[in-house]
Amino acid sequence: CAALFFLNLLTQTTVRSMWDSIPHMLLLLFLSVGLLYVCCENSLWELFFVAVAAYIAQSVIYSAYIIVITAFHIRGALWRFVCYVIILAATIAVVYFIFAKRLRGRNMAVVDNRILLLLGIVAGATDTLYKFYMIEHGLGEEAGGVFFAWKGFSMLTSILVLCVQFGILERNSIREEQRQLEELLYLREKQFKASRENMELINIKCHDLKHWFQKIQTLDGEDYRKEAAQMQDALAIYDSVFHTGNETLDTILTEKKLYCEYNRIRLTCMAEGESLDFLTTAEICSLFGNIIDNAIEAVMKIEDENSREISLSIRRRGMLLSIHEENYYAVEPVKHGDNFETSKEDQAHHGFGIRSIRMIVENHHGDMEITAKDGVFNLNILFT
Repeated sequence: CAALFFLNLLTQTTVRSMWDSIPHMLLLLFLSVGLLYVCCENSLWELFFVAVAAYIAQSVIYSAYIIVITAFHIRGALWRFVCYVIILAATIAVVYFIFAKRLRGRNMAVVDNRILLLLGIVAGATDTLYKFYMIEHGLGEEAGGVFFAWKGFSMLTSILVLCVQFGILERNSIREEQRQLEELLYLREKQFKASRENMELINIKCHDLKHWFQKIQTLDGEDYRKEAAQMQDALAIYDSVFHTGNETLDTILTEKKLYCEYNRIRLTCMAEGESLDFLTTAEICSLFGNIIDNAIEAVMKIEDENSREISLSIRRRGMLLSIHEENYYAVEPVKHGDNFETSKEDQAHHGFGIRSIRMIVENHHGDMEITAKDGVFNLNILFT
């Protein structure tokens, strides 16, 4: 890709007309995107966003350069080179502080791909049409005011397109942040509901224990042993504290275990929790909270309690960390793109779980695969 890029620059000397320059400009643009794609880990649309912004900025730089050398009658090659470098540095500084700094903490993928493609076409077509018009009417540097008006208008148009591009990015980023806040509030509501049901379970067990203690005081022999065994079974739920090597994961699994016991769901887990140290506390909570919540939602619809099972495993093998979750389901999930649609009545908050899981996996350059076949749902995540 780099070789083709520089080869295209060398063949630029063969350009003899506007029609010859258009393929070269397009080739340079797409080769630049290709070179970035090879060197960076961003998505193709994110790199295309940067390439379009750079193309528009280059149009601003070139228009400013032409205006300056024409206005001040700069002829020497050395002085023109110095002039171009100064304008280049100044424009890059302005573009960086006004536009590029906005990319920090922004997810460029939130820009609609169709709008981005349209902006690229508009930016290229506008500049090209201006050039065709000026050449067609022979309006070069000797045209004076008309020439300056053309280049000034071309530069202004490019700046406005750049503002539109980053304005759309910022607007959609704010909308995405709002969606994430709504998701957070929704998850907190779910967490409160789960905690309330866990407290209800504990209250029920405490109430049963109170009556058991009163009853067991009047028993002896075989009756005493039977009641003691039932009491031991009732208390076994509180022995379900997990010790995986990660305190955050232990807390999540223990709480989910209580919730599953309350709803007659069997949750089993084999985890090497110390392997999750590269994830933040928030990421662990979101990742495994959503994985188990989605599984609970699926198995709750199964009438046969013997099939209400959720299995989770976290294992490290060499440089690879695998996370596998498996559960049965009664209602066939509907797949839409890379995600499965929710069957919840609350459609306003559907899809948060899978999207959050996928976002965390992609942020750490992992791979995720979801399958649902023959009544068994499988989620596999692989980190390297």
